[in-house]
Parts: sequence; C-alpha cells; structure tokens
Amino acid sequence: MPEQVIKANRFFNTQVFEGPVIIADGVQTPDNLGAIFRLAGNIGCPKVVLTERSSLSSIKVEKIARNSLQYIQIVQMTYQEIQAHFPVLLAVETSSDAQNIYQTKLPKELAIVVGNERFGIAPEMIEFCTIQTYIPMPGNVKSLNVSHALSIALFEWYRQNFE
Repeated sequence: MPEQVIKANRFFNTQVFEGPVIIADGVQTPDNLGAIFRLAGNIGCPKVVLTERSSLSSIKVEKIARNSLQYIQIVQMTYQEIQAHFPVLLAVETSSDAQNIYQTKLPKELAIVVGNERFGIAPEMIEFCTIQTYIPMPGNVKSLNVSHALSIALFEWYRQNFE
C-alpha cells in the first residue's frame, strides 16, 4: 500500500471538507484505482476511502494516479465505520431503487460510492446508501467502467453545486 494510506481516526482530524469523499467498494484493478485517485485530484476530493474488499497492492496504481496522490488521503474502512462517519452516501449503481443521476439533487457534502468492476457495490454497502443513482445510457450496452461512471457522477456533482 502507498504510504498515503492512513488510519480512520487520523482521517477525520485532518483537512476541511472540500469536495465529495470517494468510496471505492471492492475496486480491484490497479488501472481503476489509479484512475479513481487521479479523478479525486481533478475534482478536489481530499479523501478516498477503500473498503476491505478493495486491493491496493500495485506500483501501477501510483503510475496511473500520477501526482494526484500528494493531494489526497487514502484510508481503508469497514462498512460500519463508513456508515458512522458519512451521513449522506450516494451509490452509483444500477438497482431497482436507483434514480437518474441527472434528475437527482446531489448535496454539496456527500460521499460517492462506486463498486467492484464485476459485481458492483456490495449489498451490505447499498443498504447504508441514502441515495442510489444510475447513469442513463441510450445505447445497447448498459455498463460503464467504474472510473468512467465515477467521473460522470463527480462532474455532475460539480455542475450542480458550482456552476
């Protein structure tokens, strides 16, 4: 794991909330984790949470993330810790309760949850999410890469809150 990974108790005693917190639930591939860290730097997310299902064991992550790792904090948390610390959790997931992300008011202070490349967000995590959204796709293929879906959600959050 990179040296930037910190313990949960230090995570909440540093930096003022700026952008949304990103929660990667079970994201496994170095390409996706690196892209998520870079997106965090792009939009100004000061913190990225990895659940116990996520894997951060590759130098490739740092290569893809580039210099964004110096601007974000990374922490590993359990589902219970996430539920206790984040009152508004937004799931980006196709589910029966999901609303169109473009028709959903995204609050300024929230944590955005994305899931595993193959299985999505774990059912235990979805239970804690206060908002569930999906990204409408007009084509025949109804799935997105996790980092692409996160980028759409982050920039929609930015559009709603800062433009």
